[in-house]
Amino acid sequence: MTNDSRHHAETKDEYYMLDYVKDHKSDYDYYVKQHHYENNDYFTTYSYYCNEHKNDYDKYLVDHKNDYDHYITAKDQYNSESYTQDHKSDYDYYVKQHKYEGNDEYTNCTYYCNEHKQDYDKYAKDHKNDYDNYSTTKNEYNAQNYAQEHKNDFDYYVKQHKYEGQDPYTNFTYYSNDHKQDYDKYLTDHKNDYDQYVGHNTATTGTDMTHHDTSWIV
Repeated sequence: MTNDSRHHAETKDEYYMLDYVKDHKSDYDYYVKQHHYENNDYFTTYSYYCNEHKNDYDKYLVDHKNDYDHYITAKDQYNSESYTQDHKSDYDYYVKQHKYEGNDEYTNCTYYCNEHKQDYDKYAKDHKNDYDNYSTTKNEYNAQNYAQEHKNDFDYYVKQHKYEGQDPYTNFTYYSNDHKQDYDKYLTDHKNDYDQYVGHNTATTGTDMTHHDTSWIV
């Protein structure tokens, strides 16, 4: 039986559970196999896992208390920029008509979306997973590039943990999580790499990382 339940969080609680699981992916994957939860709804299993690690999860919530608000802001910015790109001619005319050329781009996107609120709300609903898809693909891209820059150590890590038969992106995530401090610095230093790779500033639904080059993996 294939688990075809949704992957994207729809509430604040689901957002935090999903992020906690991502930060503990190797242990979570072991937990799922150990309890034979492979066919459960994802968020049901995330809830089980967080409850099993309640003290640590509660500390995680305190340490990351502002993450969800930052996520909502980033998602709104992504959607508004995507919407204005889809209506570029009208948006450009709007900016010139109101003499907004000197404004911050995101401010103008917000003004435009507010002026077209009913249509924008429909757009945001129809494209509700676009930002999450973009973020997932960006994370996969960064994790793969980080592993590639540390290829010898990554190859040793995979063999040491007997991860050879796993999905490459699972291994990239394990490796990045186990080198979190260095990986976080890498993300800061390379924060624009993915957007430059896909040829957009921010707004894109992402590329299919299953076709990204993994030929370098042993």
